[in-house]
Amino acid sequence: MGARQPGADSHRYLGATTSRQRKGLRRRLQLRHGLDWVGVVAQADRERARRSQARPPTPDPAPAPAASLMWTSPYEPWREPVTPGQQQRNRDLLNLCQA
Repeated sequence: MGARQPGADSHRYLGATTSRQRKGLRRRLQLRHGLDWVGVVAQADRERARRSQARPPTPDPAPAPAASLMWTSPYEPWREPVTPGQQQRNRDLLNLCQA
């Protein structure tokens, strides 16, 4: 390989597309945006860049209220009473296992 000249590839390499693909892209852009498709695309790029500029930080929201006892205590399901529906489901599961 020979020594590379600065900027030698800049006019040959355009986003890994072939000449045919670039011509097709230009044709579709012209159909979609008209003869001034370059200006339309450039304007859209400028607007996108303007919208993505750094914005000042928003103020922190109000502090969250203190967590209730329900969320700070450990959950111990074995201390809660078993409902009749849960009892029936447990019986059904036992019957399935024993069958």
